[in-house]
Amino acid sequence: MKKKVVSLLLCTALAVSMLAGCGSSADSSAASADAGAKAADASDDAAAEETADEGGASEEDEAVTETAGDPNGTHLDLWTFVELHGTFYRDMVEKWNEENPDRTIELTT
Repeated sequence: MKKKVVSLLLCTALAVSMLAGCGSSADSSAASADAGAKAADASDDAAAEETADEGGASEEDEAVTETAGDPNGTHLDLWTFVELHGTFYRDMVEKWNEENPDRTIELTT
């Protein structure tokens, strides 16, 4: 009998603590909404200042294109995010064209 009472009390305490953790007061939700709005305004201001300071796109934003291979071959365009990847693919195109002169490739990265 004592085990049933103790387990019932523990289950009730667990359920109450779970519900209390999920609840929130109106004051804390309003404060978090105000903080979110202030953060959004600050990020908008920072973005506007950054754009005004740069006067356009930076060097990092400009696309660098390089072409390798046979100009008369099948043309492929490939986007890469790291220059090392583009170098690797251009080397592989050269190797492919040497081994397959009847099916050459021109690659633009």
